[in-house]
Amino acid sequence: IDLGDLAFRIPVLPRVQPVFILYKGDEELPPSAKVLFDSSVRDYLTVELVRIVSEEAVMRLIELAKEGG
Repeated sequence: IDLGDLAFRIPVLPRVQPVFILYKGDEELPPSAKVLFDSSVRDYLTVELVRIVSEEAVMRLIELAKEGG
């Protein structure tokens, strides 16, 4: 996926595959990240479940980064 400095899709459910976009930052902007969902996600998940899916995926990514994965 050609977005940000690093971007990837994680299939958390068959029809729910958020895109994670990471920006390294520079002297003007701090590092940041975004999680994007297809607009059809509202057909499958509530807003609260979207938040939970995002949070769980980010926490797992942090764990993998700490493990060196």
